[in-house]
Amino acid sequence: MSQALRWLSLPSLTLANHLLLKRTYGFYRIEILASLVNSVVLILLSLYILYEGFRRVFEPPQIESLPIIIVAAVELAVNFMGMRLLGKHSHRPDKGGGDELQSKKDEESLNVRAVYLETFADTIGAAGRHRCGYSYANY
Repeated sequence: MSQALRWLSLPSLTLANHLLLKRTYGFYRIEILASLVNSVVLILLSLYILYEGFRRVFEPPQIESLPIIIVAAVELAVNFMGMRLLGKHSHRPDKGGGDELQSKKDEESLNVRAVYLETFADTIGAAGRHRCGYSYANY
């Protein structure tokens, strides 16, 4: 789910950067609306996770290690691909004197930087889940 929300921000960035070259006002609203949708979905997802957490306190499930290992490995691969794709979009502009239109195009988007850092944090979490899966398998 988290990856799906990240992919939501990539088209809005591409559209905003493409249209920014033609018009200078209004297309950053696309990024803001994508952030709003992302935030609302994350809040709803957080509420659902809290509900499931309280429910599992009273009915704990049995933990199987193989699905944890497989899902964490796939998540690591997807996160690395996402970081690589987002890394191309999250570069800082050159501070030297240049064309103003080019510098606007090269400015770092706050949304892309946030998505990149969130993907990095998820990658660290996926590595931890992968390790936990191996720990459950060997316990």
